Amino acid sequence: MSRHGIVSLAAVLAVALSGCAGASTSPQNAAAGEPAGLRVEVVTDALEHGWDVGFLPNGQALVTQRPGRLALLSSTQPGARVTDVRADFSDVMVRGEGGLMGLLVHPDFASSRRFTTCQTHREGERAVDVRLVAWELSPDGTSARRVVDPLLGGLPVNPAAGTAGAGRNWARTAR
Repeated sequence: MSRHGIVSLAAVLAVALSGCAGASTSPQNAAAGEPAGLRVEVVTDALEHGWDVGFLPNGQALVTQRPGRLALLSSTQPGARVTDVRADFSDVMVRGEGGLMGLLVHPDFASSRRFTTCQTHREGERAVDVRLVAWELSPDGTSARRVVDPLLGGLPVNPAAGTAGAGRNWARTAR
């Protein structure tokens, strides 16, 4: 993962977690190139183009990686252990901004172990659509299996970027 990708993932985690702890507004942070009240910490450098983070009820986090990989972080703290989650992403088209993108942890994850991904679907070497796929994470967090494919399909592919033009709007549909 590039330095930019690591800092981006750390910033996403920091922003998401900032509501959980009282952040100080220190001018020192601003002098270091960070906005006042925001502290950026690298949680891991073992990801390749981390795209989205899903926070699990037990403090762990799932992270999609655009090239079609999924990782489970043991925590959201620096030095978190990273487990590669085995899942069949062989139909994911990685091109432009397309690939394995968004992730939504289902509200009942604690009992169902389900989450949904947004991914560019391919047939052969052609991007067909962007779709939502529902998954179930194994109890030990080392694998995931598709349970609904597609949960929603047929979202148009942006030919220039390889993605749907809808951004994160899909999350409202998947709930």
